Amino acid sequence: MIAIVLGSGMNSLIDFVTLNKSITYDSFIDFEITTLEGHDHIIYEAKINGTPLIILSGKLHLYEGYSYEQSVAPLKYVSEKYQITNWIITSASGALSSKAKVGVWQSISSTITLENIPRLSSFTKCISHKETEGLIYAYQRGPAL
Repeated sequence: MIAIVLGSGMNSLIDFVTLNKSITYDSFIDFEITTLEGHDHIIYEAKINGTPLIILSGKLHLYEGYSYEQSVAPLKYVSEKYQITNWIITSASGALSSKAKVGVWQSISSTITLENIPRLSSFTKCISHKETEGLIYAYQRGPAL
C-alpha cells in the first residue's frame, strides 16, 4: 500500500480522493501535539481511482521541538498498521537553485542536514522521478516552539 505525507499547503489533495476513515494523531500518540498551520494531524484511509492509500495530513517537525522519535511516530504507526510498501512525502520548501520556480513540483534525491539524526533506512523506498539530478534540499533546526 502507498502512504502520502502531506506537507504545508497540500491538504487540498483530500478533495480528490474518496475518504473511508480518519484517525487523529492524538488517538495513538501519548505526547502533546502543537498545531502548525496547514497540518491537521489526521490519518485518512482513502481511495483514488479505486486504489487504496493512506494519507497523513501533517508532520511533526524537529524544528517544533519534537525529538526524532516523536517526529517519526506517525510514520511508524502507519507503517506497522497498514504494511506500507511505498511512501510519497511532500513539503512546501525553498531551494538553493536559481532554476527552481515557485509553485512547481520538484523531486529530490538527497538532503543536507546539519543535525545528527538517524537516517530513515528502516522505512520502505521513496517514490521519486527521474528529474532529480542536481537537486539538493537543505534544512536546519530552528527554535523550539
